[in-house]
Amino acid sequence: MGRVLQIRVSAYTFDPSEVEKNWPHLFEVVFAQDQKVSNPGVRELLKRLKEKVLFEDLDPRIAAFLEPQVKELESWQKKLDTALANWEPQKANEISYLLEEKLDQIEQKLKEIL
Repeated sequence: MGRVLQIRVSAYTFDPSEVEKNWPHLFEVVFAQDQKVSNPGVRELLKRLKEKVLFEDLDPRIAAFLEPQVKELESWQKKLDTALANWEPQKANEISYLLEEKLDQIEQKLKEIL
């Protein structure tokens, strides 16, 4: 890192429209009534999902399914943040695939519930 120039390792969603395309049922549960949302990325989806499960009134079947999922996703997100903070882009990349696989699993189960 330079005296003035900062170097960062970060993770962001390159194309936010892919979030809704890849996980439409999860997107619907999380953002259905949120008029302010505009092209949220994966990290925004995770944050809003946690808020939804903790603080909002969800269908009891959906809430019962999502509560443990949120805890697991939060664990993956912390691992991702740690890898990024430690400048470990390869590890962060591996974690991103695992996180997306988990979101795929959640999407499939939500499809059955809804």
